[in-house]
Amino acid sequence: MTLNEKVAHLKGFLDGMNFSAETNENRIILSIVDILDDMAKDIADLTDDINMLEDYADELDHDLGELEDYIYNGDDDDCDCDCCCDDDECDCCCDEDEEFYEAECPNCGEKVCFDDSIDSSDIICPACNKHFACED
Repeated sequence: MTLNEKVAHLKGFLDGMNFSAETNENRIILSIVDILDDMAKDIADLTDDINMLEDYADELDHDLGELEDYIYNGDDDDCDCDCCCDDDECDCCCDEDEEFYEAECPNCGEKVCFDDSIDSSDIICPACNKHFACED
């Protein structure tokens, strides 16, 4: 039985006994039963609210997981040059003769790729946005 059902059973039990508020003790017992009834209703409301919040938290967790996957894993359908290619082995618009360089950011350790069009003495790390120089 739920808490509401138990309090209703207690009220029915008192009514069946023709329990009246003629004595001080009986008035106290009836007041306690009324308080129990109010508490049972409040607890039922809180339980409903908690269940709703748990469902909402589960939805947020699911949505956050999808967002984390998108941010950390990226969109695998695009290559790095933002063309119409389906994979990272882009040969439709990238110049194969173009030479790329890789440097490690001294601030955060992120690997940074760049080509000849970037000044190697002033590279901006895309992860931490700090400037650094590559001396290779």
